[in-house]
Amino acid sequence: MPATFPNNQAGTLRHEQPPEPRRIAEHHWPEGTVPLVSICCITYNHEKFIAQCIEGFLIQETTFPLEILIHDDASTDGTADIIQDYQKRHPKLIRAILQRENQFSQGRRPGAIVRSLAKGDFIALCEGDDYWTCPGKIQKQHQWLQDYPKAMMAAHDVVTVDEKGRLIGTEKTKPTDLTEAKIKFISGEEIIGGHYLATLSLFFRNINNYEARRRDRNIVHGDRYLFAMLSTFGGVIMSSQKMGAYRIHPGGVCSGSDNLTRMRNMVVSRLAIVQDIPPAYCLPACEDLAQTSWNNFVSAVRTKNLKHSVFFLKLYLSGFFYCIRNISPSFKRVMMTVKMQMRIACIPVRTFLSGGVKRKLKKLVSRKKVVSCF
Repeated sequence: MPATFPNNQAGTLRHEQPPEPRRIAEHHWPEGTVPLVSICCITYNHEKFIAQCIEGFLIQETTFPLEILIHDDASTDGTADIIQDYQKRHPKLIRAILQRENQFSQGRRPGAIVRSLAKGDFIALCEGDDYWTCPGKIQKQHQWLQDYPKAMMAAHDVVTVDEKGRLIGTEKTKPTDLTEAKIKFISGEEIIGGHYLATLSLFFRNINNYEARRRDRNIVHGDRYLFAMLSTFGGVIMSSQKMGAYRIHPGGVCSGSDNLTRMRNMVVSRLAIVQDIPPAYCLPACEDLAQTSWNNFVSAVRTKNLKHSVFFLKLYLSGFFYCIRNISPSFKRVMMTVKMQMRIACIPVRTFLSGGVKRKLKKLVSRKKVVSCF
């Protein structure tokens, strides 16, 4: 479905561009200049990492003005002090939102808070324990969205590092190389259906419509929810260039939790997507919910955790129920819904067959030849 945007949110430049990109701290824009891009960062107890994160913002080279919004959710370490130090050094660039009470624990979403303050036509995301590595990231992503008006978002591959910044591996997103620039267009339906995006890579048009759909509740995996809601307005331009680093450490909201809790939070976010997304996009969301729930159900059964097993099985079955939201007085819609329900019903069979094939291949690979000693 083509994306439609309000006239005042089309993302067009408001200022004359200098001939060459320069570091954002070197620009001297007139007083009152409205930023074209807002960098939104949320952080909590990231004292060890926040400086590297902010430096990744400051190395950006652009031809347009931008702002840096950093929301600290009442950190108990020295994170806020580091943010304030950077704000004093770059008062025209950095705006700090320092909470005295933790908002997340009260059901308020830090990400939504900081995005609501963004003045730019575009928003770039990066959490305080991740960082960008490419000076041209923002400039490139802005140009991609200018070149592809039907795209709502731009994203890219990232590397994964540990607490000390040592390389662990790369994220699973590996776009097909369709052009010399190694970028491709991914539809909104694919994103809603579970296609992975790295939060720190996301750059998107600043429209507020998607926030109104969200119910007043707290979701741990709010980024997955955000991707799905944005995808109802258009797809994403995906680049295989690795322009940032995702950090895994014990204090992370996702990486720091145990496996079952992490899986439970992931499924809860998918349930929220199914409940809130427009009916036209409900089918791929239902299949993603059912597939994820079933995989987690199998994992919970293997660990003999009855409580989690029942929870995941219940959400798998809910995929059938929420598919009905898609039915309208249209024969085509009814048939699409029936087809999707059949696909959901086949998920356990597909999982069983794929698991059997994997076991046979593993057994074949691990088989050792007996060598005679005589």
